[in-house]
Amino acid sequence: MFQKSTRISIVAIIILLFLVSCSDKAVDSVLPSDTDGNSGIVAIPASTKSTTQPAPPDLDLTNLEFLSFIPGDLPEGFAVSKAVRSLPETYFQVANFSDMIYLPIEKNLLVQGGLYIFLFEDDSDRDNAYQLVSQEVAKRADILKVEMRDMSGIGEKATMLSVKGISIGIELNIVELVFEHCGAVVHLSLGDDASLEKVESMVTSYGGQLAYRLDTLACQK
Repeated sequence: MFQKSTRISIVAIIILLFLVSCSDKAVDSVLPSDTDGNSGIVAIPASTKSTTQPAPPDLDLTNLEFLSFIPGDLPEGFAVSKAVRSLPETYFQVANFSDMIYLPIEKNLLVQGGLYIFLFEDDSDRDNAYQLVSQEVAKRADILKVEMRDMSGIGEKATMLSVKGISIGIELNIVELVFEHCGAVVHLSLGDDASLEKVESMVTSYGGQLAYRLDTLACQK
């Protein structure tokens, strides 16, 4: 009984830290100023694969802030939070990016995830960043005894972590997606009380839309 309770407490702390993603180093300069199982390669099932939609005609696809989050990317109730203005320590190790944005994502005023996008001119810098971020997610997978899954269908390289039924006041199913697309590295994390399959669908759909919209910025070398 003691061991089970201890494990639940440790897991809750890990997930809470991952969701809030706070450190004591502010990064207001890179935040938008006004924008409120199985191993191996897994193909995204048809029920969860993103169906990309044309971007709104007035959306500036050369502006990382504008293309990062638009209405419809996530179900109603999710929004970009203004409450969190700092990054996890790991992200300060990402070097030589040309542009970057961090958006904490909330639902009902509770931060339940975040979006991190880095843009690179050099492919080796991009690859190093992908390795750093995916290894950070893999550390959580190791502690939680959950396997990462390599994904196909989003960007050129992608990996995903799915965690079922973590309680931090409310019970959340949590999904983290890291992918590489042209000159971009994206890390999207999301927790919700919907089913794990639904949260996976939210994340893969949003990730697919981001890859589609990033073409203008990340793929025009």
